[in-house]
Amino acid sequence: MIIDFLKKLKKVASDPKPESNLKRFVINVENQEKRIAFLVGERLEDFYIDRQSDEPVTGNIYKGIVRNIVPSIQAAFIDIGCKRNGFIHVGDVKENVTFEELLGTEELQPDQPAPAKSRAKLSISDALKEGQEILVQVKKEAIGQKGVRLTTNISIPGRNLVFIPDAKQRGISRKITDRKERARLREMLRTLKLPKDHGIIVRTAGQTVTQKHFESDIAYLMKTWQTIRKNIKEMPPASCVHVEMDIALKTLREMYTPEIDEIIVDSKDDFVNIRRFFRHFFPGDKVRIGYYKRKKPIFDVYQVEKELDKIFQRKVWLKCGGYLIIDETEALVAIDVNTGRNLDSDTLEKTIMKTNLDAAEEIARQLRLRNIGGIIVIDFIDMAKKNNRKAVLKKLEQSLERDKAKNNILPISELGLIEMTRQRVKESINQELYEKCPCCEGRGMIKSMLSISIETSRKIKRVLLGTKEKKVKFGIHPTVLDLLRENNSSFPKNLERAFRKKLYFETEADIAREKLKVHYLSSGKIEFI
Repeated sequence: MIIDFLKKLKKVASDPKPESNLKRFVINVENQEKRIAFLVGERLEDFYIDRQSDEPVTGNIYKGIVRNIVPSIQAAFIDIGCKRNGFIHVGDVKENVTFEELLGTEELQPDQPAPAKSRAKLSISDALKEGQEILVQVKKEAIGQKGVRLTTNISIPGRNLVFIPDAKQRGISRKITDRKERARLREMLRTLKLPKDHGIIVRTAGQTVTQKHFESDIAYLMKTWQTIRKNIKEMPPASCVHVEMDIALKTLREMYTPEIDEIIVDSKDDFVNIRRFFRHFFPGDKVRIGYYKRKKPIFDVYQVEKELDKIFQRKVWLKCGGYLIIDETEALVAIDVNTGRNLDSDTLEKTIMKTNLDAAEEIARQLRLRNIGGIIVIDFIDMAKKNNRKAVLKKLEQSLERDKAKNNILPISELGLIEMTRQRVKESINQELYEKCPCCEGRGMIKSMLSISIETSRKIKRVLLGTKEKKVKFGIHPTVLDLLRENNSSFPKNLERAFRKKLYFETEADIAREKLKVHYLSSGKIEFI
């Protein structure tokens, strides 16, 4: 009895079951990869992954050299010391950007905006010169064949503030909408000792924060900027002068709130770094920071791996029994909503409405988890009532509010389609973790066996027509060879008679179905076609 009880107690200690409302970060660290999952209970709400790579990441700052100026696209290519030159558009050159445009997701507006003075935009040829040294920051990571996108508008984020070098303005995030809070922050900005000739922006996380926290942020940001300036002076051109925080610390900086219950990490080094990070950025905070050191993988214990498997699937089931179909293409992402097994409602319109509402919530979650950006088209199920269409649109907007990426949603069309865009600063999870299939070349479809057998027959004829050798041996996938014999009872005698050659056929289990191995027996030459 006692032994059985102790075994059960040990199992509970090794396999903790998350409470339904517990909020936690679970961090898994491998040699080449770091993964961060944000869970509410057992539900995966956010997921981030970073793999060791030579490619620059968003936020890194470089001392670059202008290598090429391309007036036809109003852009230039900057050597930053990486495999590929970075790309900068004229719109990302500091002289062509207003203070309010600087931060993308953290959009700013002055509290009493003065009328904007119109000014002529500089052309890329006027703004930059070949061979010029230039300080640039990575705005968007390399995606596919495109290199990193750069900007000269340098910004260094702290927890509550963003530091803008060489910009005298001070601002408050547009996302802080409470008038009393904006007035409090305005007054605090006036009394704070801020660096001369540099700009400061209060981030959304700065709401309700005390002056002491702001002063701590300013000290950290100024120390970081002094280090960058030192590196600029001492390091050669085409060098990195500032590396952004690693993915774990960056995620905690951007996402941590006092509502988080605990942070669990399976790396001793990262555990130490996170505790040090919290002592600086969140002094006095009582969040539990745990070091997980058991043998069972941490993502298995907290059911994360099971949830991750779902975000790579094309079909996503909804709570109501309906489902989504998500297809990523080069041009856009298409999401289709279907009722599936949802038959609970007493009318068709109610069934459709329930499915669409569940879909709107799940779509926002899937966009975050899969890190999908660019143009997104959602095909909701057609609704007869205009009010229902408005309700679904509102639900989608509300579900996207907690998304850190900037998005823009257009109204539902008469066909039930919603077009939207979501900020893309790096590849989607699918693009990052998967390669194109060598057989289907990324189409997601392969030719039928009948099509392959017919094309293989054509290839054989071309080979025989193009060679003078009298003896040729072909290696073919077993299924294809069986089909060739099944569909033509005289195969291969008919070919031998037509081309007056001796032919040999053998199965090659390891060869792709579409491939044909050709062995010219006289010369010994072998080729694959």
